[in-house]
Amino acid sequence: YVYDQTTGYGQVQEDTIIQSVVENSIAANLALQADDIIKSIIINGQEYTIKRYFEIGDILLTVRADDVIAVKYVRDGNTLQTADYQVLSTDLSAIG
Repeated sequence: YVYDQTTGYGQVQEDTIIQSVVENSIAANLALQADDIIKSIIINGQEYTIKRYFEIGDILLTVRADDVIAVKYVRDGNTLQTADYQVLSTDLSAIG
């Protein structure tokens, strides 16, 4: 929980740590690895800060074929960004 004295409000924040990466998944195509900490997801140039794990699923439900995504993450204490990846329709088959 992070409290902001200026506004008088707070919010829950947690690290979103990748537990594992499935072969041929979007995460694998982005070269993400287990133990990477996701900080934000960029979809078509719009950056979405990740403060809680469930936000990842909510954001990914908006992704469509031909969208371009990237991820900002922390690995071994360094903040990095993946290369852009254009989503294929076959990447979305597991979603629905």
